[in-house]
Amino acid sequence: MKILGLFVANAVEGESEAKILAEAFHLSDFSYFQRGSIKEFSVFFAKTLAARVPEGQRSSIEHQEFVCHIHVRTNKLAFMALCDKEYPPRVAFTLLAKVNDDFC
Repeated sequence: MKILGLFVANAVEGESEAKILAEAFHLSDFSYFQRGSIKEFSVFFAKTLAARVPEGQRSSIEHQEFVCHIHVRTNKLAFMALCDKEYPPRVAFTLLAKVNDDFC
């Protein structure tokens, strides 16, 4: 069970990608040469999902061996956790609620 990244993004209406406001990564389990591409993938994934998930909804999206849990508030502020498939969704959404409380 691992969390690879936490993101806070703001989805701007009319744009295809959201703007990342805050991000944190834990990539120490990957080799030095893999970290850059995994970080790039996760930032792209976060920007795209924050813009595409409807406001006021929570969702979990799987891609290969990763799952992105996302909660988009009604003010278009999105909180995301990129995890492996073993990470429980309920724990991830509880963490996102805590990040929401701390950020706002």
